[in-house]
Amino acid sequence: MKKISAIAMVSILIFGLFLNFEVGIEDVSAYIPHGPIFIDGNSDFANQSVIEGWAGNGSESSPYIIENYSIDASTDIGIEIRNTDVFFIIRDCWIENGMPAYKGILFHNVTHGSIEDTIFYLNDGGIELISSSNNTISFNDLQFNNLFGIYIHTNSNNNTVFYNIFSHNSDGIHLELSSDNTISNNTIGSSGDYGIYVNLDSLRNTISNNSIFKGDDGMHIEGNYNTILNNSIDSNLNDGIVIGGVSNTVFSNSVYNNSNGINGLYINNNIFKNIIYLNN
Repeated sequence: MKKISAIAMVSILIFGLFLNFEVGIEDVSAYIPHGPIFIDGNSDFANQSVIEGWAGNGSESSPYIIENYSIDASTDIGIEIRNTDVFFIIRDCWIENGMPAYKGILFHNVTHGSIEDTIFYLNDGGIELISSSNNTISFNDLQFNNLFGIYIHTNSNNNTVFYNIFSHNSDGIHLELSSDNTISNNTIGSSGDYGIYVNLDSLRNTISNNSIFKGDDGMHIEGNYNTILNNSIDSNLNDGIVIGGVSNTVFSNSVYNNSNGINGLYINNNIFKNIIYLNN
């Protein structure tokens, strides 16, 4: 793996953001230049795998592997995959310069994909999932993307997002009309709007052990039956947590040094055992 180990990067970035400087990203020349990739359907994936020489055969035990590419997204989406249910991994890539028009990676009606150890820099958005379920997004670095780091929406369910680093995106992670996703152990700093936003009709998502700091709002929850636990939310300009919807559970979070601690918009939510201090 070419980059600094992801866990080490988490520690470095936390330290760096508190001191108001960015972690240096390694030289893009360490990667293999490649044009934008578009895949539509399992057979197209198989055909391109033969042409490109990608490892794997798309099975669970031998997923396709797309790796070690640097992709300039200034003319098209960096990697767009549609209508597949084969198993695959995108890893150790660098996708940049999609701003203002193109995303780094887009999945549409995709299952069994994994995105890991990839850098997303200066794109319109980092990673977008539309009607895509049972995917994993982990150990990625998403910096200075215009709209969002990760946007999961329109019946994208049972996805797992963990140990990613976000810095200076408009929203860190945005969930909309999607349920049963797990978002954990991410580091989200300096978001222009929200660190994590869960929109209406997003149900039963679990958001835990994330660190959210120095953004506009830390976390905004409008969906129902979501669980928010063990997050650290500090030094945001406005609210640490805004909680709406019904039957959401918010417990054992540490909320401090924000303008407001927890702002409850509606009744019938369970808010207990949180540590809330030094908010204005």
